[in-house]
Amino acid sequence: MRITFIRHGQSESNASGHWQGQSDSPLSELGRAQARKLAERLAAFGPDLVLASDLSRASETAAALGLAVETDAVWREIHLGSWEGMHREEAAERFGPELEAFRKGEPVKLGGGESLYDLDERVQAAFEELVGRLDVGDHAVVVAHGGVVSSMTRSVLGLSDRRVRPLGRIENTSITEVGLYNGAMSLLRFNDVTHLGAPGSWTVDQRQQGAQVVSFIRHGETHANVAELWHGHTDGPLTDRGHEQATALSNWYEVPDVIYHSNLERARDTAQKLAERLRVQQMERQDVIEMHLGDWEGLTTAEILTQWAPLVQEMFGEHKDVARGGSGETLEETRARMDRAMHELMDTHPGEYVSVVSHAGAIKALALGVLGLGHPERDRLSFVDNTAISTFVRSADGVRMAEYNAGLHLL
Repeated sequence: MRITFIRHGQSESNASGHWQGQSDSPLSELGRAQARKLAERLAAFGPDLVLASDLSRASETAAALGLAVETDAVWREIHLGSWEGMHREEAAERFGPELEAFRKGEPVKLGGGESLYDLDERVQAAFEELVGRLDVGDHAVVVAHGGVVSSMTRSVLGLSDRRVRPLGRIENTSITEVGLYNGAMSLLRFNDVTHLGAPGSWTVDQRQQGAQVVSFIRHGETHANVAELWHGHTDGPLTDRGHEQATALSNWYEVPDVIYHSNLERARDTAQKLAERLRVQQMERQDVIEMHLGDWEGLTTAEILTQWAPLVQEMFGEHKDVARGGSGETLEETRARMDRAMHELMDTHPGEYVSVVSHAGAIKALALGVLGLGHPERDRLSFVDNTAISTFVRSADGVRMAEYNAGLHLL
């Protein structure tokens, strides 16, 4: 089961800086262009069900997909009461303390409308009803609003404390997916707007305000991936498909000013495709290597489950963050190593856009740390796909995840 959440294209109120909430505002010219690009990207999706908010900016975006659409007011944006239609600058001037409390996650009903907690309750009920309509293997698309997508993302990740804000702004026509992973709902993809170019507009805005940005890219497919072997520090080459994935990435991803990679062949060869295409410097960093898997290196999942049953029980059954393979790294050790590397890169290249070709487990460990999640919550976030991009932004507010598992060539 998979559910794809999409924020509507830019509306006229988005463009003019007015609060919308549940008031109606049509798409702008740019919003319609964004919807067309979204439709081109999703042309091969073939979902079993398409739902949309009944507000025109969402229903018009959904209509661009060229599929039958079922509209429902339950997917509307948060209700802002008397604030709806007010310019953001006017709201900030007249209701500054109330707005600040709202942004801090306090249960404020803006303009007498809904609070964020009211929104969460409404969206969660709608989500549970939708899941009840789907069978295993079904795929649904929901075209809604930034507040709805943010609420759903936080719910799947278990981020109940609204005072903590580890996620970037939801972009217009961004793709956020959730699905069943190890028997529970997991975030598969977050805020992917690469069909509009990279980086997203929020990341651009943050950079212009002095924030530092680093994107982590998983290497292309390897022979070990195909054989389902656990390769952490074990080296190995890309498959032909892995080289094709790296080439496909390099054909559109024109962001990096500098590219780093781990000391393993699969990361180095993926980075080389990008570096040659963009004619930028390519450098090695050993601390962005994959999680060390100890004696599990080179084994299949089936072999690990049978030969290492007690340790597997500790890790999966008792949710203990044990050293993988008895002598490898824990999730926390990998997270700390990747976090140090990210901050060092941000400090070293404050004005540049840095991309790092790394590995699935290492990137997931870093993302979990940014989200404030640990080993017991690890399945709330999926692993990234080969050559997928995950971007992190550091500002005075801390580090936020701008996108996860994104890539124009992946869908």
